[in-house]
Amino acid sequence: MMMSASSHFTNPLLPLGPDPYAIWHEGFYYVMLTEQTRIALLRTPDITNLRQAERLVLYTPPQQGPAALDLWAPELHLLHGRWYVYFTAVDESGQDVNRRIFVLTGPPGSDPFLPEWRFSGQLQLPPGKDRYAIDGTVLQDAGRDYFVWSSKLNYCGGFWQHLLIAELIDPYRLGEQEVILSRPDEPWENHDQPTNEGPQILKHHATLWISYSGSAYWSEHYAIGFLQAQSETDLMNPASWKKMGRPYFKQNPTTQVYGPGHGSFVKSPDGREDWLFYHARDIPRGEPRSPRLQKLLWKDGEPDLGSPAANTTLLEKPSGTAETEI
Repeated sequence: MMMSASSHFTNPLLPLGPDPYAIWHEGFYYVMLTEQTRIALLRTPDITNLRQAERLVLYTPPQQGPAALDLWAPELHLLHGRWYVYFTAVDESGQDVNRRIFVLTGPPGSDPFLPEWRFSGQLQLPPGKDRYAIDGTVLQDAGRDYFVWSSKLNYCGGFWQHLLIAELIDPYRLGEQEVILSRPDEPWENHDQPTNEGPQILKHHATLWISYSGSAYWSEHYAIGFLQAQSETDLMNPASWKKMGRPYFKQNPTTQVYGPGHGSFVKSPDGREDWLFYHARDIPRGEPRSPRLQKLLWKDGEPDLGSPAANTTLLEKPSGTAETEI
């Protein structure tokens, strides 16, 4: 199915599915969701029909070990001809301080939907920086690979989640330098708990955007903001990045959509359209968080996400005059 401004479908796409991530590759959408106890890959030609998607379980952890519990936020990436999945988990202790990012190594070639996956252990963080780490994603620009993730750093009397970037030396280890891209220093990022998490990459012409979620995920105020940089600049220099200073996508009590966040971006099959693939709730706090889609347009060079549409309403364009990406 080719999504367009006139496509008709109903949100949510599934009753449950936090941290949705998707890519379009050679005729299929490949979708990953937090399933807690395993890592699974969904495949479908129609992302609006996830209930009928094929499913392949890539990894089920042992009861003991560094990645035994709470498997969160898996992402599928094709790096230099081979497929990899990055995800977050904690060891059998269940202690949050032991939460790290791990790697699955998949098959080479064009097809990730093969039973050729293996657990490759923890992503090696910069020397001396082995600490809480979640929500890792890959940024590729000007022939270089970077990794962006969320980690707890000392800030304002507590350890709160910041966004960090480092070079990705190879799929299993980061470079020696890490740089803070964003602190939870805006009022909209501080509801219940100061938080910056769930970074995702969006490219528009020569501009790079990193979306991220601010405030506690269980809060109705969980929302999506952006950082901006120019392609082919020094992305390891904090001065290259501009924090946009406001939420671009937040709750809409009128349509009973609360806590929208942890969104990824996916193209339409023809590459002409950008869509936000995010999770939200029908109630202000609690669970479940379910996956949803929303059209993204561009207005004056910035992403225009509009406001979350009602769960049972056909999705159309966000409000406002905007230019469509071609």
